[in-house]
Amino acid sequence: TARGLQNPIIVTDENVAKFHLEKMQNLLQAKAVIIPAGEEHKNLETVSRLWKAFLENGLDRKSTVIAFGGGVVGDLAGFAASTYMRGVDWIAVPTTLLAMVDASIGGKTGFDLPEGKNLIGSFHPPKLVLADPSLLLTLSDRDLRSGMAEVVKHGIIADPELFAFCANGMDWVKNNLEDVVKRAMAVKIHIIEEDPYEKGIRATLNLGHTVGHAVELVSGFKLTHGESVAIGMAVEAAYAVRVGVAVRGVDEAIESTLSNLGLPTRIPEELSREEIIRAMRVDKKKNAKSIRFALPMEIGRVELVDVTNLEEVL
Repeated sequence: TARGLQNPIIVTDENVAKFHLEKMQNLLQAKAVIIPAGEEHKNLETVSRLWKAFLENGLDRKSTVIAFGGGVVGDLAGFAASTYMRGVDWIAVPTTLLAMVDASIGGKTGFDLPEGKNLIGSFHPPKLVLADPSLLLTLSDRDLRSGMAEVVKHGIIADPELFAFCANGMDWVKNNLEDVVKRAMAVKIHIIEEDPYEKGIRATLNLGHTVGHAVELVSGFKLTHGESVAIGMAVEAAYAVRVGVAVRGVDEAIESTLSNLGLPTRIPEELSREEIIRAMRVDKKKNAKSIRFALPMEIGRVELVDVTNLEEVL
C-alpha cells in the first residue's frame, strides 16, 4: 500500500513509538507525529496539535493520515483527518486488541470533554483497517485483558460460540488470538454494515457502555475502558435479570466469563454512585426522561430498552 500514498503522516503515541514506529516509518517513508499516551489526552488540545502538525508537514486533501496505535490514537487521528481541510483519508493500523475488534471499525471518531466521553465527534470511516495480531505480542497483560471485554461483548451480542471461547480463559485466548480477533471483528462489521450511522440496531454495540463510560469517567480513568465495560456488562446483565427481561442465569454466565479473563465485575466501593448516575445522564445515549440501554436477553441476543430509574440499575 505504501507506494500509493501521497505524503502520508503517521499518528502514534509514545508507547507504540517505542516498540514499532521505526519499522513503520521505514516501510512507508512517512513522517510521524507522536502524541502523549492515555485517555486523559483525548481532548481538543491534542486534536489541535494534530491539525498543526498536518499543516507543518504540508498535508493537503490528497494526503493520508495513518493512525498507528490503540483506540485513543484512532479516535483522535480519525477525527483530525475528518475535519482537516474538510476531510482527508485515513488508514487505521490498530495495535491493541480493543482497537482491532472495536474502535478501529465503524468510522466513529472523536474526543472527550471534561463532562463526558466522546461528546464531540464525527462519522469518518478509515479507507483501510490493517489488523495484525502479531502486534498484540507487545501488549501488557492488563491491556490484553481490557481488549477481551469488547470481545466478550461481541459474543453476547451476536456470537454465542465466541462467548464460549472467552469462557476458556486467558491462556486459551492467547493461543488462539487470530481466531478471536477475526470473529470479534466479524460481529461488529456485520452490525455497522446494517446501520452505519446508529439509527437503530448498531446501538446494541453500547452493551456495557452506559454504565461503563460513567464508571470509567468517575474513576478518573484509573480503570481502563475495557475494565469499565466489563463492570458495565455485569451490572447491566444483573439488572436485566432482576427486572425480568433477560433469561435467568445470563448474568452469572457473563460474570463468570469476565472473571475467568481476569476482568472486574463490580463497581469499586469508593466510586460515588451519585456521580456515576450524573455521568450516565450526560452520556451521549440519553434522551431527557429515560436512557436507552442495550441489555442482554440471552447470550447472542441484546435488545434496546429505555430505563428511567438509574438508581435501580446500580
